[in-house]
Amino acid sequence: MFKAFYPRRRLLGVLVCFLFVFFVFLPATHSAPVGPVISDSNNNVEPIRRQQPHGYVRPRVTNANGEPNAIRENSNEDSLNKLLNSQLNKAMLQTRPRNNEDTAPRTLDNEKLSIETRAIIKSEIYVDQISAPTVTPTPTAVVEKPKEHAARQKPLTGNDLVSKGSSLNLVASDLNIARPIKDITLDFSADEYPVHAQLLRKYGKDFESGSLDYKCEKYFDELYSLDSDWSVSPHKQKYDDDQLAQMVHRTKHLTTYGHCFLNHSDENRIRSYRKLIESGHRDIDLRVFPYLSRQMPVFVRWTGEQVLEPPKMTSYLDGASNDPDLSQLSKSKLQVTDESGPTLANEYPFFLHYKNLVNGKGVVISCSDKFLNDTLALIRNLRALGTKLPVQIVHRGDLSLDSQWALVREARKTDIYYPQEQFMRLRQLGHEDFDATFPKLELWFVDVSRALTPQYASEFPNFYNKLLAYLFNSFDDVVLLDCDVVLFRKPEQLFLLSQYKRSQSVFFKDRSLNLKVNHGFIDFLKRLLPTATDSSFFGINRASYKTLGTRYFVLEYGHYMESGVVAIKRTRYWQGLFVTLYLSLIKPIHENVWGDKELFWLGQSVAGNEEYLFNDYWSAAIGTLTDPGKRAPYKSQELCSTHPGHISSDDDRLLWINSGILTCRKTETFENDFDVYNATLGFETKQELHEYYRSPLRIEHAIVPPDAMYWVDSFDTPREPRQGYIKQYNCAAYLWCAYDKIGGSEFPEHQGKVFRFETADTLLFDYVGKVYLGAA
Repeated sequence: MFKAFYPRRRLLGVLVCFLFVFFVFLPATHSAPVGPVISDSNNNVEPIRRQQPHGYVRPRVTNANGEPNAIRENSNEDSLNKLLNSQLNKAMLQTRPRNNEDTAPRTLDNEKLSIETRAIIKSEIYVDQISAPTVTPTPTAVVEKPKEHAARQKPLTGNDLVSKGSSLNLVASDLNIARPIKDITLDFSADEYPVHAQLLRKYGKDFESGSLDYKCEKYFDELYSLDSDWSVSPHKQKYDDDQLAQMVHRTKHLTTYGHCFLNHSDENRIRSYRKLIESGHRDIDLRVFPYLSRQMPVFVRWTGEQVLEPPKMTSYLDGASNDPDLSQLSKSKLQVTDESGPTLANEYPFFLHYKNLVNGKGVVISCSDKFLNDTLALIRNLRALGTKLPVQIVHRGDLSLDSQWALVREARKTDIYYPQEQFMRLRQLGHEDFDATFPKLELWFVDVSRALTPQYASEFPNFYNKLLAYLFNSFDDVVLLDCDVVLFRKPEQLFLLSQYKRSQSVFFKDRSLNLKVNHGFIDFLKRLLPTATDSSFFGINRASYKTLGTRYFVLEYGHYMESGVVAIKRTRYWQGLFVTLYLSLIKPIHENVWGDKELFWLGQSVAGNEEYLFNDYWSAAIGTLTDPGKRAPYKSQELCSTHPGHISSDDDRLLWINSGILTCRKTETFENDFDVYNATLGFETKQELHEYYRSPLRIEHAIVPPDAMYWVDSFDTPREPRQGYIKQYNCAAYLWCAYDKIGGSEFPEHQGKVFRFETADTLLFDYVGKVYLGAA
């Protein structure tokens, strides 16, 4: 074997020797020049060698008349490199970032620059009154630094100056220099922060230490100068890398504007805003909010009274005894009669003015004719719980007078259906969340149609109507509700939760699922978040582990927040409201976020406010546990439900559920479900299944499954569920089965939590559900 292999070894040795001679000795004797070349005025080519042991000869520079220019004799190599750095930064301001580009610092490759460009830049230090200089190199001209200076030169940061795959083409007209250029080395990407980069080049590093009002004024003044057509406009179409970059820039403009002019009514800040207006930038508000008209919405009370700015609710609550009887009113009184209203002068930020007008606490619901029945049920729900908070229903002119009048009657009528048996038992028990008075609601309608610019009036369909309600109600402390939620505790109780007391906000988590967002989406979101640059320039808090350490960013799991109920003090989180609204208008969000679910916390994080808090528990499956007799002898317990529920981490009591109160709100699916799934459902007839779907959900238990990041296979018989939630496909695929244990494991991280509600609570759930559904 070895003899047969020996000739191959000898051949390999010969090949290695040949390659060694070729690469080591041959380049040393090669006569061809290596490296870039420079040509003189006669197009004679002169090689630029990589090493010049005796230094270099500075090229001869002439002005337009062919006369030599006076060059400062003591210019050294450091000055040349500083000027090169400054000019490259200036030129690269016009380049655009590319999607997912590596932003780590990298050394500039000088071969990417034309030799003439470097010759011009290095020659033009302290040149007096030069226009369009020409470079005439001597035969021995070499535009390379001496080797002995290499260690002293500070490497240029390519990430700030040169984008991948781009080249610089500076021309002589760029170098009309009459004074020294500031030596600025950027420590951030000029592609991501073009205005910030230009401000530093223009005003130097001292700009960052200036007053906030000065920096705010200069930022937007420079933005107008760089892009006369700038606007924080929506983008709902397909996009490329450049358009993604534009969305990033627009978001930065919005967060900067918010921090500058929406934070508080500081006189210096208002003065800088007025300076922008006086300098010709009168449309700055319309540039930042092109979809909003600077017009107030119309507030219409249930009596027909109309107010053209946020009303002071205390005056209406205090005077409720003087309200007219419902029989004295008609729906015609609800017609909006004054659609013009006052317009705020341009000299003041419109939404700072609006912020100063919001007041009090209240419930806000977004509604249109399409969701009338759900909203009527929610009104009954609120009255059954005895809330005394005023309620505002926000619409875009898509809620008819008939629908409004139906809501008024439901909110004010005295003949209310309720299940008498449960009513009497709850009264005897003295349940703390039971109220036998069914108080009449202080109901308002808010028509926001005039607050939107006509070209963007249709940009907020379906889910996003709620974001208009989020912005254009009159309350400071808000409970924002989807019209299909069912509350089991007064909305006032949300303000008493520990999270709200600590942060003036409480958000709720979605089901713990491991469904991921599209590849690259999290990278895009990271570009929107504030960085050290935003912090050093404008004091915007940079994103921290609270945002970047979430499973949404780390694991890219796309379900984090359930937004059916949001409680928040708006003036504390004011700037983030507008980021949330803008995020709903761009395509990458539509592709990755289900409705408005994640936008409430993401909007705050992008705005630099991470003070919001979530309820600790993930969403639970709500209903009754599966009868063990109908399952194999599993170690885990099962609860299958179409309703996610939210249990307070303060006291383990149920707060609210999604998707109405019916066992299956998609009742029309009963026939198909009986044909396909009845082997597991166990009903004798289709009619039985239909009645079951139409019945109110019976709530006795809840399961919060183990975290979705854990997945445990079981080799037992029968095989245990390997994940906490498993989707089923009956009830139009709204059904999920939850398990309190996965893989039969006993490890703590593989355990969920089972809740068994007290008898008094289950009685309340049943009572509220029947009032919610109304009379049969």
